[in-house]
Amino acid sequence: MDPYCGWDNNKDLCTPPPNDDPLDKDWEQSVLSCPVLNNPVNGNWGPWSKWSPCPQPGQNDVPEYCHCRSRTCDNPLPAFGGNDCDGHSYEVTNCTRNGQWTEWSSWSSCSQTCGMAVRTRKRTCGNPEPAFGGKSCVGLDRTEIYCTSNPPCPSLSVSPIDGQWSEWSAWEECSAPCNRGMQLRRRRCDNPSPQNDGRDCVGCNVEYQNCNSQLCQEERRSSHWSPWLIHNLTKDGNYQQRFRFVCRAQVPDSRLIRVGPVKTEERFCTADGANCIDKAYIGNDGDWSEWTTWSSCSATCGVGVQHRKRACDNPRPSGGGSDCMGESAEERSCNLQQCTGLYCRTVY
Repeated sequence: MDPYCGWDNNKDLCTPPPNDDPLDKDWEQSVLSCPVLNNPVNGNWGPWSKWSPCPQPGQNDVPEYCHCRSRTCDNPLPAFGGNDCDGHSYEVTNCTRNGQWTEWSSWSSCSQTCGMAVRTRKRTCGNPEPAFGGKSCVGLDRTEIYCTSNPPCPSLSVSPIDGQWSEWSAWEECSAPCNRGMQLRRRRCDNPSPQNDGRDCVGCNVEYQNCNSQLCQEERRSSHWSPWLIHNLTKDGNYQQRFRFVCRAQVPDSRLIRVGPVKTEERFCTADGANCIDKAYIGNDGDWSEWTTWSSCSATCGVGVQHRKRACDNPRPSGGGSDCMGESAEERSCNLQQCTGLYCRTVY
């Protein structure tokens, strides 16, 4: 026997002592016999391969895949009657799995105890759940049926709510800045609104009142004088006249000005035309112009007032002539009918 050789159980070879250590437990040297070279050697697994896609067994039409890996019993191989490796040489995981429905649950109780109600039942896609790209379940996960045996629900007794007025709004802008206009304010039947066959509010939702009753300042406009015209001859001379038109109105807007009577001036001239005297110095009595048209009624219902005027200027009194006799203004009542509907009342 080689005095430097012993049996290395790890290598199954006759070798010098590992790391020059003759006391190593896996190295032995017998001086009385030769080593046994045919002792049984049990097999041991080599390392696992990497995971890789592999077809799923039993899938024919559309292939579905798993992940697989393998190993071999070669580390070492079994020898001299030694045991094979214990375990599997092939592993499969993450196989595509399509979802399947569970059984339907029992029907639930009715959603209410009277009137129209439903019962439901459910199922889940968990027998098994879809995994690794598998398909979800096809179909409904919930069904309903009507409860046909429920008695009618008793009618709810709801008290009627009568409508009440809101507060009045502020008065709106007057319809005219002078000569008496109208303005209104409103309220709504919503405090609360009538509900459950409750009654509407009693009264009107609009209220009117007069405003800006002061007379407008009179606006006047005059045309240019016409040339002097002879209209009456005497033995001593002739009377001449000239004209212009005067427009006047007590209105807020000059576009509402009315056309008044023609303004006339008259003078007397001697026959030779050397001297002319204003007819005012001769002496003329005043006379009334035509009455103006009646103004608009101050109210659309419930008694209003209309006005009209005339002026002592046709002609004006001159040269000691007398003034016009009678009144220069008149008024009368109008729209005597009672207000109805939204036209509730007029506040003076």
